[in-house]
Amino acid sequence: MQSTFGHKWLSLVPDDATQTLAIHEWRHQLAELSEAQMESGFRRMLKRSGANAAWPPGAAEFRALCKPHREPYERVEFQGHALPHKPLTPAENRERAPSLRAALRGEYPRGES
Repeated sequence: MQSTFGHKWLSLVPDDATQTLAIHEWRHQLAELSEAQMESGFRRMLKRSGANAAWPPGAAEFRALCKPHREPYERVEFQGHALPHKPLTPAENRERAPSLRAALRGEYPRGES
């Protein structure tokens, strides 16, 4: 961050006490992120535009860049439960209805989640 933002980054942590607090907060915010997520967040940070682009993000903002919001239909846990691409017959609808109801309640067969 210092090499990207220079004095702006340093101005956010002007003394040792502030730096210690910042390190603790960043460590807390980024603890569960993978290296790939952090790299992705860094790329998104560099692509920001507007007034905020010139200043480094705070820890929470950077975390949000690493883990962008996804609509439910984009989330991995919903991928196997999308609607079929072709229309189903009435018999197929009756056959699939119980498993769809279970999925809506959050109940998945073993091995899925």
